[in-house]
Formats: sequence, structure tokens, C-alpha cells
Amino acid sequence: MAQTSPKPTPQERSEHGRVAALARHRPDSPQLTQARRDLAGTQLERYIKRVVDAAPPLTPAQRDRLALLLTGGGAWHLGELAAAIATREIEGGGDKLGKKLMRTALIDPTENVLAQAEWAKL
Repeated sequence: MAQTSPKPTPQERSEHGRVAALARHRPDSPQLTQARRDLAGTQLERYIKRVVDAAPPLTPAQRDRLALLLTGGGAWHLGELAAAIATREIEGGGDKLGKKLMRTALIDPTENVLAQAEWAKL
């Protein structure tokens, strides 16, 4: 059974509206790319908070590894994280949220993100 996505926050609705308006009126503008990144960041923030709130407490080493992922340390970046979460969501039956996160990952994809998107049939 597919999981339902939580209701968007007012900030997400506002950012989504900005993306829609820019896509309609200025599809080639750099502001559209930035607006999509802002929306993706807000959606990821809400998702990560939900997952962390539901998880048992993390060890200091786990927190350090996650912080490294989120700050762009090593070979990871935000797109890699979004693709990894999307894959888990899709495997768990959350197709709608998984596909949304995968589209976010495809804004600036790595080879790994492209492979995961191909697996997800996006």
C-alpha cells in the first residue's frame, strides 16, 4: 500500500507557487533553477526531520556521518542524499514521495543519481 505524503507546509506551498509561476513565464531563467533548489531543500528538510524524529537516538558517529553528507563532504551531495531517500521510499511503497525526491535529485545529477533514476523508471 502506498504511503501518503504529509500536507505541504505554507513555505512549501509558497515555493511551489514561485516555481510554477517562473516555469510558466520565464522557463529559461536562472531564478527558476534557484527556486527549484529552494523548494527541493525545503522538501528534503521536512522529510529528514520526519525520519529523524521517528528514529531512535543517533550515536555521535552516526550524527557526524550524516552531517558530512549534508555539508557536501566527501563524494556526497544533496542530490545523492535525495536519490538514496527516494530509492528507499519507492522500495517501501511510497511511490509519490519517492518520485518527487528523485526529480529533486535530477536537478544536478551524478552518475549514481542517473542510475537510480533509471531503476525507478523516471
